Amino acid sequence: MDLFGFEEDLELHNSEIASKTIVPKAVPVESENDDESKLTISRIQELLCEDLVNDTISDQDTFQETETSIFEETPSLPDPPKLRSRRNRKIEKTQDRNIEKTFEETSTVNTENSAESEFMIPVVRAYQKPSRKKKVLRSIENTHVNDTLNSSSSKPKKNIRKKGKAKVKNNELEKRHLESCLKLMSKENIEACVEWEGVVGLEVHAQINSKSKLFSGADTTFGGNVNSQVALFDAAIPGTLPVLNKECVKQGVLTAIALNCEIHSPSWFDRKHYFYADLPAGYQITQQRAPFATNGSLEFHSYCINTRSKSYLKNVKIKQIQLEQDSGKSIHNADANSSLVDLNRAGNPLMEIVFEPDLKNGDEAACLIRELILILKTLGTCACKLQEGGLRVDANVSVRPKGSQVLGIRSEVKNIGSINGVWKAVDFEINRHIMYRKMNKTIVNETRAWDAALNRTIPMRDKEVELDYRFMPEPNLPPLRLRLDENDEKSDLVNVPSLQKQLPVLPSVFRNDLLRKYNLTIDTVLRLLVEPVLMNYFISIMEENPARDPSKISNLLMLDLLAALNRATLEPETSNIEPKLLSELFDLLIDGTINRIIFHRILDLLAAGTKEPPTEIVKRENWYQINDRSILEESCKLTIEFNPECVEEYKNSKKLLRKKNFQKLMDEAINHTHKRANLKAIKEILEKLLNTK
Repeated sequence: MDLFGFEEDLELHNSEIASKTIVPKAVPVESENDDESKLTISRIQELLCEDLVNDTISDQDTFQETETSIFEETPSLPDPPKLRSRRNRKIEKTQDRNIEKTFEETSTVNTENSAESEFMIPVVRAYQKPSRKKKVLRSIENTHVNDTLNSSSSKPKKNIRKKGKAKVKNNELEKRHLESCLKLMSKENIEACVEWEGVVGLEVHAQINSKSKLFSGADTTFGGNVNSQVALFDAAIPGTLPVLNKECVKQGVLTAIALNCEIHSPSWFDRKHYFYADLPAGYQITQQRAPFATNGSLEFHSYCINTRSKSYLKNVKIKQIQLEQDSGKSIHNADANSSLVDLNRAGNPLMEIVFEPDLKNGDEAACLIRELILILKTLGTCACKLQEGGLRVDANVSVRPKGSQVLGIRSEVKNIGSINGVWKAVDFEINRHIMYRKMNKTIVNETRAWDAALNRTIPMRDKEVELDYRFMPEPNLPPLRLRLDENDEKSDLVNVPSLQKQLPVLPSVFRNDLLRKYNLTIDTVLRLLVEPVLMNYFISIMEENPARDPSKISNLLMLDLLAALNRATLEPETSNIEPKLLSELFDLLIDGTINRIIFHRILDLLAAGTKEPPTEIVKRENWYQINDRSILEESCKLTIEFNPECVEEYKNSKKLLRKKNFQKLMDEAINHTHKRANLKAIKEILEKLLNTK
């Protein structure tokens, strides 16, 4: 019997239900009248409804304690109705209506303020379906029989007939069924049946492109000698004061404009107090309470990183963008049992971009970071060198039942240093939270780190006790004022309208232009935009000759060129292949002058650094494609003649082995033409000859 329609979930938990079945045992009350020890349907219904709303049935012990106290306080109760007489059927209908009324009242209980009550909603909804109401009512009514059995078990029975034995047997089956139902309605099983969704919010720390630090004139070049780029203010020498870098403010405002934020003037700086070895002053200067930009939004295309599935548009809100200084770097030497501090990074200018928790999985988080990197690189406000720590991501992850608006307990994964790491770390945390929910384990509000070697997050510190950062206004810095109006005569302020006019073409606009101009798919455009070098090659080749097929050119760039650079152990950014040589080589392949084998040979030569035009290479080496079918047919006949064993295996083997043998024969036939054969034609000829023999 499927009480709530959760047959699959019952099957998944058969072993658990069998091992940990909740058995509601009635405690008989000593009284003169034996009927006082019997429980009415209405009282059972009240117990179940109360458990549904308050979520008190969490384990077997708790349930038995609650049940015992209720039985002890139960007044004298009437006898259970006799089985299936006409009068009893009328009584059943009346009882059904009373129970149904109470269930409907229970289902309307306000659960918005209770996070735990979210788990009980599926049970109430399951009852509300008409096809399942009768089953719920009957199961509750069956508890009459259980109580009768339990309360009368202490008295000897006289003249038990066969009919009575059959009745007891049926009642035992009903009793076991109700026990399974009560087990299913417990909190841990309800949580196991719920479909969960992730809730992800990102905080991105992007280092601003600037030659000097945010509040000092020290250099920001990466890789300098240890503690060689430290000003007195960066080392928190007493008596030194901060001086705000105006160029950093411009870069921050330009980024805020591109991200559709509201710009505020004035804004204030705060001190965020915490103690760590790489923070000499004991506080960080930031803009937590009054940032210069808020209420932004970013639209991006999301897709599955693994499968490259069809993309979809996603919009995420930006809570705020603030300026802040970076901390130093701690180096822990476990062998020497010591820690070293490098302050070269201390005071570097950062933009902290805080996104609202609008994401649902690691794919969306990774695609968001990828789009943000494209925007920052286009603006020139951040180099986004993740390997140097130029862009670091903190991910706040929690889970909740689908359709719920109540946020769960979150964990924060700090300082993720790659797009791939963001994707894997977020998905790992979501799966960990869901597993904890289904196993009824407690999720701790904690800070974790992503370990790329182990492909998992590891705990760093507990955040159950919230840290008191003691934010206070920075007394050594005045309010940050910006020029929001063109008519403002204060020329020494950062001019926001002027920066709006300097805004370059953003990736979203550029993407739409490519879609419209070249009729490419959005997925092709997204893959080209991932590597700016490929996009530059594509535009140069297409502008040189607009008659070229953009789809073929894009595929050759994304597949063949990247493969050639990989074989040469080169990054796309370091490629020095001239676009003109690439376009010439692509034309030779597309018009059939050379086949794909020769194409890859020449492409490898170009990746190795040759500057000789592909047409000259083909002419010198005589690498022209052979299209003469008579020559190709002769090559295939020679191959079949000199490889009788392979031919025999091909004819007698199954599909997989047959394909393998055919590829051997085809490679042999191509070698007879010095790898210049028309690959499509020689395949057709060889198949025809093998099937006719």
